[in-house]
Amino acid sequence: MARTAQDAGSWTLRMLRDASLPVRLAVYHKLLGAADDTYPDAWLDPATGELPTLQQLAALDQISMPTLRKRRNEAIARLQAVGAR
Repeated sequence: MARTAQDAGSWTLRMLRDASLPVRLAVYHKLLGAADDTYPDAWLDPATGELPTLQQLAALDQISMPTLRKRRNEAIARLQAVGAR
């Protein structure tokens, strides 16, 4: 599912096009969980085999945890708003 969402023509990627990869990964983390067999290996933390923690994602994006959560929640709200139409 996550891999399909990253395809260039996917609806999800179009809705999240302005979000950085760490924010998109935080969205997947929230909606699908940290461990999902559809995540590409390049996204996974080699130590855990799961998506990086939110703290790691915030550091990758060079933003604070509250900012990452805010951007993640805004992205999820955009997906839900479009999905509700």
